[in-house]
Amino acid sequence: VFFSGGHTDAMRLNLSPVGRNAETLLSTLRFGMVGAVATAIHMGVAWSLIALGNADPLLSNLIAFLLAFSFSFAGHHRWTFRSRRAWASALPRFFAIALSAFLANNVVLVALLDLELMPASTAAVVAVGVMPVVTYLAARFWAFRA
Repeated sequence: VFFSGGHTDAMRLNLSPVGRNAETLLSTLRFGMVGAVATAIHMGVAWSLIALGNADPLLSNLIAFLLAFSFSFAGHHRWTFRSRRAWASALPRFFAIALSAFLANNVVLVALLDLELMPASTAAVVAVGVMPVVTYLAARFWAFRA
């Protein structure tokens, strides 16, 4: 189950290096899946608001970010990292990470808009790709670490 909050027996045990590597690989794959869906939400909402709704690119990007963040936090807390950290403690940490990535995303978006190399809707989609590795590492080792 995608959002099952239960911890696996393997996670409760003191795993061998091989077991830890397997769990790290699984959490990385889960991070990629949750991140891919969150990225699709962000890209789809931003593109739709700009291209179809003729909305302001930066406002559209903010709305898309907030929707994607909600999905991302729930998915990473419950499934990717199966965190035992209370939501009230993990949420501000993950929001700080996500906000940092969002700010970097906006720097890229503004630069692309200023360069006028592509339509605003395309620039918003391109800018979303900023910082996934940093977000993963910060989430794994800080936001969701019990």
